[in-house]
Amino acid sequence: MYTKTIDELLATDNWELARQTIAESPVFAAERDRIEDEFGISLGDVSSAIDLPVDTFKKLQKRLLDVVQDYFATVRDELYQRVCLEFGYCEQKKTRGWRIMEYLVGFFDVLVTNGGATLAMLALKTEVLDKLCGCNT
Repeated sequence: MYTKTIDELLATDNWELARQTIAESPVFAAERDRIEDEFGISLGDVSSAIDLPVDTFKKLQKRLLDVVQDYFATVRDELYQRVCLEFGYCEQKKTRGWRIMEYLVGFFDVLVTNGGATLAMLALKTEVLDKLCGCNT
């Protein structure tokens, strides 16, 4: 199994990280099925999404990001407790830099089974955790 490096994940667009997470994780199975039916694509095959008309592709990108943002909202309290309070995310971020990814990947893997790395990277790239934990920079 190939695992992307942090540099590769950083270069990945947010919508693509959302697509990978939704395609890989059983937590998103029902939503994945709805999206695939609605757009007539397979989320496991990025080329089927890229071949959509531009307006439809933009709607898909927004929908993917909305699904993941909605998921973050449903686990907000647990994220706050485990990541902000117990782990001390803001302080860890200052002192450990990208080494915090190991913890976050493990935490998100527990929440979503597969796709923990991509979900953790999306949370970092979109500053979900910075906002949730109230980090100053």
